[in-house]
Amino acid sequence: MRQGSARCTSICRVTDGLCGDRSSASRSVDPRIRLGRWWICLAIRPPCWRSTLKTTRTPTRTSCECCTTCHRRCVRPDGFVSRLVARREAATAQAAALTDPLTGLGNRRALAARRPTGDYALISVDIDGFKGVNDSYGHAVGDAVLSAVSGLLTRFIRDYDSAYRLGGDEFLVCLPGAGETPAVRIAGRIRSGMQSLSIDGLPSGADVTLSVGVVVAHNRLAEEFEHELELADEALYESKRSGRDQVSVHHAAV
Repeated sequence: MRQGSARCTSICRVTDGLCGDRSSASRSVDPRIRLGRWWICLAIRPPCWRSTLKTTRTPTRTSCECCTTCHRRCVRPDGFVSRLVARREAATAQAAALTDPLTGLGNRRALAARRPTGDYALISVDIDGFKGVNDSYGHAVGDAVLSAVSGLLTRFIRDYDSAYRLGGDEFLVCLPGAGETPAVRIAGRIRSGMQSLSIDGLPSGADVTLSVGVVVAHNRLAEEFEHELELADEALYESKRSGRDQVSVHHAAV
């Protein structure tokens, strides 16, 4: 056994501590320590993992000829690492699918996946004359305006609120549990905050404003969210019709 162990160490260039042992003593090792050994083995890449040696592969480990001689096995955590990488890539892809790439806000798909229920308020935001900004100053300035608006939304909403870019110059803020008073206060801060922003590439004389609509929902089901979203848009259009740069609140008919 000593000769086999020495042979394993000399050929593989790893100590006994880095090899998995089939003995009962090895099985009693703390799993966290064993996991650390796996990472060390992965980092140093001993020659016994190379294809030049005779290997017998399983989905998650490789047994090399030298280790078999000494009744020990060098564990190669290919399956473990590949699963970690796959999970990370899947999480990254999922986050990208739910995020607007320009502003970093959630998109329509994210909103559909997180439709609120119960009591909440919706704030619908639209940039006044955004098409004119793009036509007059270019899309780069238009993108800067969109990013500035997204910054306003994240600046003034609460930690547990959420903001979305629905497309173009349309934004939505969802305020769980909010009544009309806090919703209107936040909407007003967003609207007035736009007036004090300085945007790169946009002349100081250019007047970019926001029209805002607010609706408050009570005891709503997830299936009723689309209807509440339409009401928020109606309030937004009322702000547009009334001269823009305003906050309008939708009140249910009595």
